[in-house]
Amino acid sequence: MTSDTKYNGWNNYATWCCNLWLDNDEGTQRHFAHVAQQCADADNEDMDEAIRNLANCIEEYVTELDPLGDTSSMYHDMLLAMLQDVDWLEIASNMMEDVEAHVDDDEEAA
Repeated sequence: MTSDTKYNGWNNYATWCCNLWLDNDEGTQRHFAHVAQQCADADNEDMDEAIRNLANCIEEYVTELDPLGDTSSMYHDMLLAMLQDVDWLEIASNMMEDVEAHVDDDEEAA
């Protein structure tokens, strides 16, 4: 018997939840739209590399916000376990699709 870990169309709950929080804050959403555009511009035709670079930026951003820091507790262990389940590439791919759609819209308008 296999277990289906998909959640609301995402690979798992941790990924969905992380993306939800990143996407629901306008300032964070704008920041990562800008970072995604920078990654796409820097890697030109290699979109896979751009997505990997964006995923690394997202993971670093989220892990640096760890409110429990270096504390040792059950809650911190649980937080770290949840963050290990996040599919950073899936979030980055989703953000990069928005960049590509924006470029396509700009090209059609021109």
